Amino acid sequence: MEHRCSTRKKILLNVIIRNQRGLMQRGKARNLSNEGMYIEVTSAEIKKGIMLDIELSDTCCLRGWVAHDSDNGIGVLFSAPAFTEVEPSDLATMKIKKA
Repeated sequence: MEHRCSTRKKILLNVIIRNQRGLMQRGKARNLSNEGMYIEVTSAEIKKGIMLDIELSDTCCLRGWVAHDSDNGIGVLFSAPAFTEVEPSDLATMKIKKA
């Protein structure tokens, strides 16, 4: 059963994931919505409930919690959802300062 309030958009974007201790891992964002994203990762060390910073570029970093995890990836729920629909083309122009 879907619990999302906004549409997921298919994307393919390399991201850097950092946990609160600063440990870093690379991943590939596969879909994006106002509320979160799914990130394909090679390591199963990222578990449900962990807070993460997700770097989309040098100037864009989003924060969220791992809502679900599997051997192939993680679903991240953003800590502050966007108020408008996010289009994949918008990622190139986002100017969000790092926390």
